[in-house]
Order: sequence, then structure tokens, then C-alpha cells
Amino acid sequence: MGLGLAVTCELLGAPLTGADVPHLVRYQGQAVDSQGVPLEGPYTLTFRLYDAETAGTKVWEETQTNVPLDKGRFSVLLGQVTPLTLDWSKPLWLSVQVGTDPELAPRQRITSVPLAIVAERLADSQNISPVNLLKDGSFESWGEGPYPILREWSTVSTVSPWDTIKRETGIVRIGQTAAKLIDDSAGHYGNVHQMVDAALLRGHAVTFSVWARSTVPKRPCLDIGDGIGGTSSCTHSGSGAWEYLSVTRMIDPQATQVVFSINGAGDVQNPTYLDGAMAVAGPMPFAFSPNPQDTVDISVHVYNSAALSIANAADTALTFNSEDWDTDAIHDIVTNPGRLTAKTAGKYYIFANVRFAANATGRRVVYLSLNDATTIARITIPAGPATDATEVNLGVHYQMAVNDYVVCRVIQDSGGALNVERTLNSSPVFGMVKLP
Repeated sequence: MGLGLAVTCELLGAPLTGADVPHLVRYQGQAVDSQGVPLEGPYTLTFRLYDAETAGTKVWEETQTNVPLDKGRFSVLLGQVTPLTLDWSKPLWLSVQVGTDPELAPRQRITSVPLAIVAERLADSQNISPVNLLKDGSFESWGEGPYPILREWSTVSTVSPWDTIKRETGIVRIGQTAAKLIDDSAGHYGNVHQMVDAALLRGHAVTFSVWARSTVPKRPCLDIGDGIGGTSSCTHSGSGAWEYLSVTRMIDPQATQVVFSINGAGDVQNPTYLDGAMAVAGPMPFAFSPNPQDTVDISVHVYNSAALSIANAADTALTFNSEDWDTDAIHDIVTNPGRLTAKTAGKYYIFANVRFAANATGRRVVYLSLNDATTIARITIPAGPATDATEVNLGVHYQMAVNDYVVCRVIQDSGGALNVERTLNSSPVFGMVKLP
């Protein structure tokens, strides 16, 4: 059985009870087969560390049995079987083996473990994991509709926030989307912030970081506030390129909430772009990783901005020249604009809404075709009264492999050409969303 592995790595510093306590590394991932289908059930996983990306010398190994996989996802603590007594100052690469299959490739370079060890030097004996405290740090979670707004971030603007905080798909540092912030010169500002409970952070250094792109020096500014005081940093050079910004603050022992803010948005002509925001417990920044509660939105919603003429008795693939959103490059307006192509394997809900112009003759057919070869959903209904349009809606759940695509096809036999009408938010509309 061929396997693939998509992994994220979350690192835990050891409890601070003494230098002899072994370090533990929280390792989380998802195992899928060669078709991209997540594995289920208990598996034996073997983890190895090498001193080189390929070949090299093995410096550590441990095997964990009966590791539960739920929809392919697993979470283990490395170092429980074989102590991680290693020289972390040297580069190391981690490999994973599922059962008796060969090691998965490529190996993953371990870059953050030394920083987890730094966390042991925090002021008291609390065990804090250096994971992202911010939800949706990659700015991927947006509301629906033509003017989507961020779901997890708050804004200081109370009027028309969609005018000042926009989803950006062309200028992106991490993932599929970034946030574009502007000041519309009418009192509406695209500043964003999140609040986190301070209970586990009191007396600890916390680092807040983000990738930012700006043409204005010292914009944006990062701020950590704990209700007692605040620490800010405004270090962007204004180069117009992505720059990594960070600020660190020791959280006051009396703090009840910690607020992480990104202030000083760009103006209409000089916007500020944000991506890869992190807040971690510790005096040093970490490479970006998502919040453990984050879910990845993989979906697309497209439409045609004009009516489409359908010839009599002609099996016709609809095309879509506009997008409400596309989080995974599923649709292309120029190349094959009638296709929705899965870039991530999995189960999808696929749907289409089509409204035919009023005509009382014949039937109306709408169907979804996988790779323009296999019908996966179809509905046929008689035409309505001569004065009423005929609306057809259908949807289906279907397993898709990477690069599988679907098209929406229609047939009408009214005796002449008939329009698929354009109606706001309902026709012709085509979309799909990946299921958890």
C-alpha cells in the first residue's frame, strides 16, 4: 500500500522540574494512502532522526504501537519510548514509517526543537506549549458572499469593515489567502486584533509575529497589551516586499486578557498585506503553524455574470466567468472556466443552481459530470408554465482524487434556443466544498 503523509509539528517543552527531565516533542500529522484517502484505525508508527536530509546517520529511533488514526489524523509525543538526548544545535531530519512500509519521503527538517528547549527557561514551573495562540493566523477563514469578512479576527472599524479588510488571493505569503488592510480616508480602518485568556501566560514572555508587505515605512505596527501595559513594534522598512515582524512582551502577573493587535493599516493607494500571524509563549518567534482548533476551508463558489444561450437539444457545458471565492485554486476563469478541479483529495459536496427562461415546452436537464465522462448527479424535470422560469437545483457528495474535475451540463428541448438566466446569487451558480 502506497502512503502519503501531510504533517504539522507542534513542540512541547518539558515540565520545568529539573534539567534531567527528558524533552518531549508533540508531533501531529495526517496519513493518507496513495489515492489521498485518510487511513483509519490503529497503526504502528516508527520515527527516526537523521543527521542528513538523505542517507546520513541515524541518531535516534522509537516505535509507537497502536497509534489511533481518526480520518488519518494522529498525535504522538516523541521521546516517551527513547529519550531525546540529542545535540539540538546540529541540523536534524525526521522520518516516519507506517507499519512495514518504507520510510516516507522527504524527511522533515526539525528547526524548532531548540526553541522549545528555550521555553524551559521561563520564569516559573508551568508547562506551556509553543503553539500558535491565534486562530486563523493564515487569514484563510472568511465569511461568504461578495464582501467576505474575517471570521476569527476583530476590527476597530464598525462601519463597512469589508471596505477596509479584504480577502487577498493574488499577494499571498502562506496558504491560499492573505488579508489586505486599508484606511478608506472616511474614518474606517482595517486594523485587526484577537484576545487570548492570560491565565497560562502570566509572568511569561510572549512573542507576536506576522509577515507583512507594505510600501510605507513603519507600517504596520504590532502591539501586545495585557490590560496593565503594552509593547509595540513598528519595524517594516516600506520595501514593498514581505518582511517578518515580531514583538515580545513579558505578561504582567495580574493580567486577565492579552490582546494582540495589528495597527496602522495602509491607505487606499498603499495597502498593507498580512499573512502568517503567530502568538507563542516564549521569548523567541517560531516558524508558522496553525492554531490546533483551526479548520481549513477548501471551497469554491462561481457564477456567470450574464445569461447563457442554450441551443435546442444540445448537451452544453456551462461556463463561469466570475468567482465569489476560491480557497484552493479550484477554478480558473480563463482556462477551462467550466471546470472545478480538486487540488486536494477528499470527499466533496458539489452543487449547481440553474434557472431556465420561461417556456412551457419540453424538459430541462441539469447534470454533473466527473472528468466530463461520468455522470455523478442528474435531474430532469418538465418545463413549467409559459409565464414561469424553471429552476433546477442539485447536489451530490463525491470522493475526488487530486486533479479530478467536475463540469455542470444542461440540456433543454423547448424547440429553440433558450437562456439560462442570470439572477443574483442563484443562477447560474456552481460550487463545491471539501468535507471534514
